[in-house]
Amino acid sequence: MSETTPVREPEQIERKKRRWPWLVLILVVLAVIALLLLRGGKEAPQGDVPAYAPNASVGSLPGKTEEEIQAELQQKVDDKMVAFTVNSTPVFEDGKSEGNLMLASPSSNINNIQFLITRDDTGEQIYDSGMLAPNSYIEKDKLDVELPGGEYVCTATILLLDREDFSEKGRVQAGLVINIKN
Repeated sequence: MSETTPVREPEQIERKKRRWPWLVLILVVLAVIALLLLRGGKEAPQGDVPAYAPNASVGSLPGKTEEEIQAELQQKVDDKMVAFTVNSTPVFEDGKSEGNLMLASPSSNINNIQFLITRDDTGEQIYDSGMLAPNSYIEKDKLDVELPGGEYVCTATILLLDREDFSEKGRVQAGLVINIKN
């Protein structure tokens, strides 16, 4: 008894090829939406809100190819993407010494980034890295505030900064616990 592998019809293969660009487009749109939700800092407009244009049509302007639309969407995603490294458990010998913060902006970033660390219990900012260009890092550094020995639950806010005008393009946050030994 021999088994035969079913042969796919050329029409089935062609249908699957046509689905691929749409799946990519949907994933890009979802990524943009997720980044906009993470961006934060924007409040709902107050007062008079302009009405939607009654003669507007839904979709892209006629004459754009699917590739052009995908390129535009990808550019929007690339502008908001950020990669970073931060040590989630940095250790300092005492409140005056350097600790292993291990902050990095990988070469894949197209924007500058800046790390701001605040204590969760008081909201006090205890560290500002300054701006990091893509492909740069800070392995060790001192905190801006001298803390007594103990563990401190903190939040690192990573600002995404335009490389030309240094305006903020977005922000993300990461939790960390700072340990001051003495």
